[in-house]
Amino acid sequence: MSPDDNILRTVADELLDLVKKSKKISVEEAAKRLKMPIASVQALVDFLVEERVFGIEYKFTTPYIYLYKE
Repeated sequence: MSPDDNILRTVADELLDLVKKSKKISVEEAAKRLKMPIASVQALVDFLVEERVFGIEYKFTTPYIYLYKE
């Protein structure tokens, strides 16, 4: 058994991995891939934007998230 077997993964971890792989992804697409309601993903995104983990930009009315970099 490796040390990683004991790590608890959260939805936030999965979302972070998804954004890292995609570079930029819409909230709707992230929700589909995580099999979660859009409202739940949006709430998590809002929190992570406040914490400066993610940045957010809009193309027309579609929000896209990406990793925040200073």
